[in-house]
Amino acid sequence: MKKRTQYDYYRERGASDEMLKLVTMNNKTYGTGFMESYIRSHFGMKNPINFEHDGIYMDKKFEIKAPRFGNTGTYFIQHLKPNHDFDYILIALLQPSGIETFVIKKPDMYKHLKLQKGEGYFLRKNEIEIIRHSVSDEEDLKTFLLNDNKD
Repeated sequence: MKKRTQYDYYRERGASDEMLKLVTMNNKTYGTGFMESYIRSHFGMKNPINFEHDGIYMDKKFEIKAPRFGNTGTYFIQHLKPNHDFDYILIALLQPSGIETFVIKKPDMYKHLKLQKGEGYFLRKNEIEIIRHSVSDEEDLKTFLLNDNKD
């Protein structure tokens, strides 16, 4: 019997051919090559000033993560390094119907981090869903940041 794959997960949920192409891209090409550029463009971000973050918006530094669901419908983000120079994590989750985006404040991630041997830390779907804030476009991101910085 053939093992169920990530591709199967998306196909069974009605993903378009375009979405399925994104599912089959290798991780580096998808995340660093395609998705980081797409997210910077979509949210009107500036390019990073160092290798410890992926984009800048309203003088805030963002680490961009682009998880995809695995064959069982879970996901995680990895290679988080708390000592790196970023203020927020912007997550672009590939859904079968498109891309869902949300933000996590860096301080909110600390108590949920799990050690990833030699590669920093990771956060699982369940932890992410507790601390995430949905943002769908540049206006949402701007509003979120303005409200977050009132404190």
